[in-house]
Formats: sequence, structure tokens, C-alpha cells
Amino acid sequence: MTDEERNIEYMPTAEELREIGQVRDLSQYELDPTKAWEPVQYSFSQNGIGLAPRGDIHVVKAPQKNGKTFLLTLMMGAMLKGDYLGLHCEIENPRILFIDTEQHPRNTQLVYRRICQIAGISGHQRHEQIRVLHMRGAQVAQVRHAITQEAVLYKPDVIYIDGIVDCVNDPNDQKESKEYITELSGLALRHDCSIWTVLHVNPGTDKMRGHLGTIMAQKASDVLQCLKEKQPDGSVIFTVEQTDTRN
Repeated sequence: MTDEERNIEYMPTAEELREIGQVRDLSQYELDPTKAWEPVQYSFSQNGIGLAPRGDIHVVKAPQKNGKTFLLTLMMGAMLKGDYLGLHCEIENPRILFIDTEQHPRNTQLVYRRICQIAGISGHQRHEQIRVLHMRGAQVAQVRHAITQEAVLYKPDVIYIDGIVDCVNDPNDQKESKEYITELSGLALRHDCSIWTVLHVNPGTDKMRGHLGTIMAQKASDVLQCLKEKQPDGSVIFTVEQTDTRN
């Protein structure tokens, strides 16, 4: 036997697969060409162009302290208000889940009140259309369970996770990162919701950090980049650019 022949992976026969119990039912994955899929349902539109399809995951990337949470705030406010800063919500009576793993609860509360201020509703009471969880200090397993549980029970149309790095133990672990992004993609598909996450970029580049960022770049339907620019007069301008999109 040659070295080349030795290096060829052995492929079992159909009978051998059945004998060792390795035949799986793959019918749930088989494409049905007769199925009539509904047109893409977007969460937002801008100037008549759709953004953030339901059933997909999306990401906001930016250097540290460059307005990622601020952008999510504006997006959530636009959803509740219907139209804001050129963003039009395409979902009737949207339900929003916002999970904050980074900030102190008082800062999360300020975000909530800013969202409500944009929407023209009270920021000092709960609203059925938006549910906020502040999970700073929670373990990875707790955060991941909360996302899944709320997707099932609260049934949000859109989930915002700030930030997804707290959903994995090691963002540089390729296996763990791929498994969780795959899990999150499946969650969005099963519950027909849009899931937004945020990630930092590597200093001096626009590449998202770690293997988590690499996998997210591959799987995300939409990637928005947010930059904060200080002006000569001391004011600040936030610039948002769509750098990648599948739809």
C-alpha cells in the first residue's frame, strides 16, 4: 500500500453505517423546492431599502467607546417610534429584548430612558413592547440561557445583545465561538427574530476581535461600523456605515 493510499480516509459502506447506528434522519435539513417562501421581512428600511432581515443575526462593530451602545439606543427608539433619523420600522407593534452585559444597572436605566424619550413614552415605567435585562456579572451560561428563555417566552421580534463577548468563555476559542454563533443563528431562524450584537474591532483596523469576530463576520447578514469623530468646535459626530450585507 502506498503512502497516498494510507492517507485516504476510510469511508464506510451503507451497511456498515447501519450496523454501527450512524444513519441519521436528515429530512429536517433537506431543501423542499416546492415550498413557497415569503419575501424577506426586514426589521428596518431606509429610503425604501430594507435592513436587518428577520431570522438572521447582525453585528455593530467599532473601536472601544465609539458609540455602539448609542447606536443600539437609536435603533430601539426608532423601532418603538416608527420612524427616527431616517430609519423606518417595518414591524407592526414590535417587541424588543435588550440584554446589557457590560454596564452598571444605572447606565442601563439611562439607555432605557433615552429609548423611551425617543419613542415619546415614559421612561419611568415598564412597557410591554420592550424588555430590558442588565446581566453584568452573570456567568456565561446564565446569559446564554436568558437569551434562549426570553426568545421562547417573551417572543421578541428583535433581540439586542450588548455585548456578545460575554456569551462565550473565550472569544479566541475557535470551536466555542463557532458553536455559539451557530446556536445564535439557529435561534434567530427558529423564532423568526432579528438578533443584533456588538463587537470591538482590533486597534487600527476594522476587523472584529478574536475568532468570535471572524465567525461573526462570516455568519452575520448585516455588519454596521460605528465611528465617533470629535469636531474642531468640540461637538461629536457619529458616522454609521454598512460594510457588509447579504441581502
